[in-house]
Amino acid sequence: MAVPADIATASEELAITERSSWTGALADESFNLGPYKVVDVDRKWNSKRTSTLGAIESTRSSGGYSWKLTGAESELSGVCETENRGKSADLGDGLAFGSTVAKLGCSCNDATARAELLIQASTAEGYEGALKRANDAAHVRAINEREGGGDSSDPTGYRVDGDSAPLGAVDVMGKGRVWISKSLQGRERAELACLFAGLLLYQAPKDR
Repeated sequence: MAVPADIATASEELAITERSSWTGALADESFNLGPYKVVDVDRKWNSKRTSTLGAIESTRSSGGYSWKLTGAESELSGVCETENRGKSADLGDGLAFGSTVAKLGCSCNDATARAELLIQASTAEGYEGALKRANDAAHVRAINEREGGGDSSDPTGYRVDGDSAPLGAVDVMGKGRVWISKSLQGRERAELACLFAGLLLYQAPKDR
């Protein structure tokens, strides 16, 4: 991901270390995220359903995973749920149409508060959403620029912007990178780090 200039200026990078490229039930997906540690990653479930009405075929797949962020003032529990819905039709004579809608919803909480992130994507509108915390909300949108130049059809990362300044960004390519605004401290910083961990752990459907 190409790091936006305003993110680089206003933020500091949280180093990601000890992250394995292995995923799945038998893999230890724990890793360090700056002063925090992402542990107990559990990929809970996945399902897919296909139905046909006339020439239109509809598919719906969903999944979920969870993790914990330690090293904060208190341990935060994170969970994400995914949904992908698509429609396609062969109209004959070489004509066809297709549409997809995808949603990713994540939350991080302990006994005192909860932070939520929702990203929705469609073939027409791209990827964007919102991050909601106890006292405020922020805008989330995809970054498609690659480091070194050029654009990707899929997001290379995401940025989070408050009303007046960027709050941070996450690079989801490879082992990932995370930036968090220098203005965020304590609980706010931990919540954003936890939600960014959820984006780093997301796996796109293999048959998308």
